[in-house]
Amino acid sequence: ALTAVLVYNIAKLVIKDKKFALVAGFLSAIFYPLAGFTIRIIREPLMAFLLVLSVWLLLKAQQTLKFRWFALAGFNIGLMALTNSITQPFVLFVIFGFTLIFGRDILTKPKLLRIGLFLACFLILTLGFLYRFHWEKGADPLASKSGVLGRKAEMIELMRGETYFRNFGGFADILFQIKIH
Repeated sequence: ALTAVLVYNIAKLVIKDKKFALVAGFLSAIFYPLAGFTIRIIREPLMAFLLVLSVWLLLKAQQTLKFRWFALAGFNIGLMALTNSITQPFVLFVIFGFTLIFGRDILTKPKLLRIGLFLACFLILTLGFLYRFHWEKGADPLASKSGVLGRKAEMIELMRGETYFRNFGGFADILFQIKIH
């Protein structure tokens, strides 16, 4: 429900028409893939909410240039990176977006302070986990094979052959037993 409210607020900020904002909010509220997963406790609904929240916070930061929106956006994107590791590079796209939006003004002191605050808030949340991973594993968490994504890729590679055939074979064995009896 909060995601639909945020979609409404984003549409109101971008389009500036209340009718279209209401339609956007209503369509996101009845969009089944967004609402259908909320009956289970999984990370996808939380991830969708954090993604829409980050878009809203970044829009507010860009429009108002207030420190609090940059700080909240940094914390939110840090939470997003900790919730789902695939979004870890999202902060780089945000920095690139800041350079496109602000242009040459990005090198002025007020803009650099705001972007620095955004990065500091992002790093406050994520560096502790990266350090802990390095301390436990003795590896660089940003390296391709030792990072979170690299570890998941290694697990998928290990599961491909043996686990697939064991599960498929067990399923086929059950089907044959049912058919015979």
